[in-house]
Amino acid sequence: MAGTSQPGFLSAWINAFTTFDEAHGFAVNLFVVAALAITGAAFLSGRPRLIRPEGALQALAVDRTTMTVRQLASGSPAWAKAQSINVPIQFGSSS
Repeated sequence: MAGTSQPGFLSAWINAFTTFDEAHGFAVNLFVVAALAITGAAFLSGRPRLIRPEGALQALAVDRTTMTVRQLASGSPAWAKAQSINVPIQFGSSS
């Protein structure tokens, strides 16, 4: 996997972020710590609206060739399957 070349746009984006992080490491770490602190404060406040907005949350789960959308309805304690799609993918060598 290490020998696999990355798409040009992804490689350029990662290199740009690496350069930015090397130049401004303290600011990047400060931003991440502040974001985590704000998220933690929202959870500790006990105000459900800060934690989960009105409506339903959705999550995408992938297992080999099946994509499943799970939904957490407002006020519901459990995730429910909303949609499942089988994506035909041929596995094996391309040669």
